[in-house]
Amino acid sequence: MDRRLLIFIGLLLLLVIGGGLTSAITSDGAASLVPGVLTQTERAEGSVTQFGGSQGLWLFLVIGAVVFNLVGAAATGAFIFWFLSREVTRAKAEEPAQHDRIQDAFQLPRRGGKQDDEENRELPSGA
Repeated sequence: MDRRLLIFIGLLLLLVIGGGLTSAITSDGAASLVPGVLTQTERAEGSVTQFGGSQGLWLFLVIGAVVFNLVGAAATGAFIFWFLSREVTRAKAEEPAQHDRIQDAFQLPRRGGKQDDEENRELPSGA
């Protein structure tokens, strides 16, 4: 395996093990093992290291909703940027259109008569 991948996996395992040990030490009430930690209450609802009642369920639901919405927003953004990039690529591949009249450029139906000559002027050569 790649050396960087092994270092990343090692650091990840170290963080998980360290977090688990810290959580186990503080939840057992062994505050003397961690300097500066004072036990304020034994009730789970007031503890920062334990879940009480349905607190764990609500935390799981909120985290799940946030992750679901982030993934949905990312997928929507990815689709929009893919579609816009596809249209730009398609437009670059096409040759520029050469139209003599505005009606041809916008594919408007032609009208006959005197009015037609006044309104169907040719486009300037610089356009």
